[in-house]
Amino acid sequence: MDQIETILEPTGIEGAFTQQLDILDTKGGPVLHMLRPSMAMHSHLVSMGKSIQEIYFSEVLPKAVKGWKRHHVQQQLFAVPFGRILVVLYDGRRETKSSGKVVEVVLGRPNYRLLTIPPMVWYAFAAATDTPSILCNAVDIPHNPEESDRKDLNDPGIPYRFQA
Repeated sequence: MDQIETILEPTGIEGAFTQQLDILDTKGGPVLHMLRPSMAMHSHLVSMGKSIQEIYFSEVLPKAVKGWKRHHVQQQLFAVPFGRILVVLYDGRRETKSSGKVVEVVLGRPNYRLLTIPPMVWYAFAAATDTPSILCNAVDIPHNPEESDRKDLNDPGIPYRFQA
């Protein structure tokens, strides 16, 4: 395919987008795409001079919450091929139009989407089912713990609380 597939859909946080992903039904089970050159998200990364440098999976157990975290440089692409995960974004950047805004995005089937999280946006995520879920994270620089920050889930500087 030579044409750019679908469009990037704004989340309400400046620089954070989602894009619908393809699920191809096959006899032995579905094939779930995450990123390929014909996708708008790929073109967006390339236009910023970025490429995927590392891909890893994070298992999220029922009732578990991971976060708050933000990266100074790293841009992330999240997809959930198995289960459902609630991803919460908080824009603590002062210079953006979405500064102070909180957005919830549920990833996983039947809403199989790709979510991009720009640098300096806080995020946390939790399983949205009673079974484990898998989050795939594709990033534009190899993991470096020196370029990220963490906060407690109940940090008063982030106006969001996960339900127990």
